[in-house]
Amino acid sequence: MRTQALTLLLSLSFTFQSRCQVASRDTVTMVFAGDVTLSKYFAHDVGDNFSYPFAYMHWFGEADITMVNLETPMTAGGTRQHKEFTFHGRPKYGGMLKDAGVDLVTLANNHIFDYGKDGLLDTIELLDSLGIQHVGAGMNIDSARSPVIIEVRGMSIGFLGYLDSIRTNNLHFATPVSGGPARWDTSYFLQDIAKLKAQTNFVVVNVHWGVEKSRSPFHRQRELAHRAIDAGADLIIGHHPHVLQGIERYRGKVIAYSLGNFLFGGNSLSSYSTAVLKISIPASSPADAQASVIPVGAHHWQLSELKGMPALRILNTIKSYSMWFPETIFQKQ
Repeated sequence: MRTQALTLLLSLSFTFQSRCQVASRDTVTMVFAGDVTLSKYFAHDVGDNFSYPFAYMHWFGEADITMVNLETPMTAGGTRQHKEFTFHGRPKYGGMLKDAGVDLVTLANNHIFDYGKDGLLDTIELLDSLGIQHVGAGMNIDSARSPVIIEVRGMSIGFLGYLDSIRTNNLHFATPVSGGPARWDTSYFLQDIAKLKAQTNFVVVNVHWGVEKSRSPFHRQRELAHRAIDAGADLIIGHHPHVLQGIERYRGKVIAYSLGNFLFGGNSLSSYSTAVLKISIPASSPADAQASVIPVGAHHWQLSELKGMPALRILNTIKSYSMWFPETIFQKQ
């Protein structure tokens, strides 16, 4: 099957290419998607039909590294926290992510501690048993800040994850003696990035930040994203607003402020349009990485790549939200 995705070159030119095109042996490909919450309405509607959500997404796991924001503890136990909205996914849904080709998740979000330390521990143990790596949360601050380093095609790629102090109640962060997500704290995240960059060729930082339903980041988010890149980050992937936001280019590096919902069962909206971000990195020249936006649609919790006018609408939406940045991965008219 041959389909098209808009390839956005960091030189600010863009062309169409097939997302099914086989990557060069010296090019590393990564795919990033937004919020995944296999809970509530999703669980009620999908039940045990494990192959259903990703039946038309075989390409999703074909990248060298596929990563999502897992915004729910995967547990049958734990203690429900005192919050307005709490989520927990059935542990058996972990295999659904594995079969879809997910290699790595960030756990740095405001729902990973919804069922307390036991829910978090269950999630970590489940992911470990499935061979899905994880960043951004742990049983203490040291483990929450610990990076994942993946070696692929001769490249060393490092990943970190953090939760910002977003506008929501009852946030829980890891401490030296208790579990939770790592805080997006300038007292250490810049050091974490610099240390990881010294060990790797390419650094990816995931941040859960911003305001729900907002279509643009705050000045503070942009300022901290720029500081992260100055410290050595090569790519920043944002989540939390549940909607797509613009994509900035700063010093040649990409900042995707929000990838929106990917497979979000926390509400009853089972059909919607979204996008994933594909990054292609020449192993011989990581600074020449290319970014591609692939429009995706969910139809009653089943994902597939969008084509034609629905795809163009998503691409134009992201482009319009990007135009106010001084530099972007899109051409300015």
